[in-house]
Amino acid sequence: MPKATAACGLCQGPVCKKCLEKLPEGHFSLLAKVPPELSHRIYCGRCFDAQIASKLQAYDVQVEQAKAVFVFYRRQGEETRLMKRTEAPITVTHTDRSQALMSMAYAAVQGGFNTLVDVEIKSEKLHNTSGYQTTKWTGIGTPTLVDPAQIHKREAGRANP
Repeated sequence: MPKATAACGLCQGPVCKKCLEKLPEGHFSLLAKVPPELSHRIYCGRCFDAQIASKLQAYDVQVEQAKAVFVFYRRQGEETRLMKRTEAPITVTHTDRSQALMSMAYAAVQGGFNTLVDVEIKSEKLHNTSGYQTTKWTGIGTPTLVDPAQIHKREAGRANP
């Protein structure tokens, strides 16, 4: 019998190196709040199959959908003037610009939307006491639901005047 080298994050049972299921660091980074059961890195096969696999698969599907979200920036107001803005804007803060945009898109997908309008991403330099500086990115955008055929038709008309 192989020697146990780790403990499952959920059941605390011993798991050998060969049998453990490991999640990459920060895999659920787009979630606003990571549920406690998804915050561990190591799981036994039984816990992973029963509680983690379905949530991991659903998260990955939503991330792929978030990559397909249409994004219209604030300066594109002429293109978005007829789109509804009934939902409250989504606001996120990250250390990376692209991560801020993906977090907004992911939040839109979770709400059942496929488009972000009036998107604005701003940076702010933060200086710490030891002389280093970092950048904080704040993004805001309004989610809405738009027929993808309308967006593609509009873009095709613009490309072929």
